[in-house]
Amino acid sequence: MKRGGAGRASVHADTKREAIDRGREISRNQGTEFRIHNKDGRIASSDSHGNDPNPPKG
Repeated sequence: MKRGGAGRASVHADTKREAIDRGREISRNQGTEFRIHNKDGRIASSDSHGNDPNPPKG
């Protein structure tokens, strides 16, 4: 797992599930955007844990 703009990984995990769980925990603690990427680098899913300046209407 890497933080955006980081040169090297901050967490190593044996499975993708472990990496996602750990990354989501870190993202919640830091109030940041959390993005899960596929092997080809495309974003598979995204969660926002920070302040959303454009919350959904409704």
